[in-house]
Amino acid sequence: MTCFLRDKESYTSLFATLESFGSCSGLRVNHEKTEIFALGSNNLEDKDLNDHKICETIKILGVYFGYDGKQRNDLNYQQTLKSIKKSIHMWKWRNSSQILIKVD
Repeated sequence: MTCFLRDKESYTSLFATLESFGSCSGLRVNHEKTEIFALGSNNLEDKDLNDHKICETIKILGVYFGYDGKQRNDLNYQQTLKSIKKSIHMWKWRNSSQILIKVD
């Protein structure tokens, strides 16, 4: 689940709601996997965030977001390109031919 929050009070309210929902449904937040990424001028401090991890970059729906353009480019494009090249190399090694078709 991805949530966009306005401030620290929204953060507190969100987790209170999730805890209440969890007590009714039996579902629980995995706090070890919870990541927080600050947008704009929000200042985050560890003491305000219940030991949740504050990240420099965050991955949402397969896309990395962050303020470092080079790192973002590497994560979003270079790693994918490297994976595609590896797959193509594997097909070449097998002496197979490939046909790519794009249908709109």
